[in-house]
Amino acid sequence: MRAEIEIPEDTDEFQLLEEIVAKLNAEGQPMTTEQFVNNIVLSWLRGRIKEEYINYVTRQDIATLRAKLGGRQQVKTHGKS
Repeated sequence: MRAEIEIPEDTDEFQLLEEIVAKLNAEGQPMTTEQFVNNIVLSWLRGRIKEEYINYVTRQDIATLRAKLGGRQQVKTHGKS
């Protein structure tokens, strides 16, 4: 469950990081601020890599399908033209 919080614009982001890490340490999840930031960056990076891979595979699948169909095909309809 995520808590929605409002962060004032004049918040010092580094101080906020220190507070988050202190809370995690107090809850029994020992880590440094550097480890916490690395985890966030790695998580974001993994998501971006997966997204780019999915986009690449999708483009490859579309190109392969078009090649099998002989290029762009128009849908043929039955009836009067």
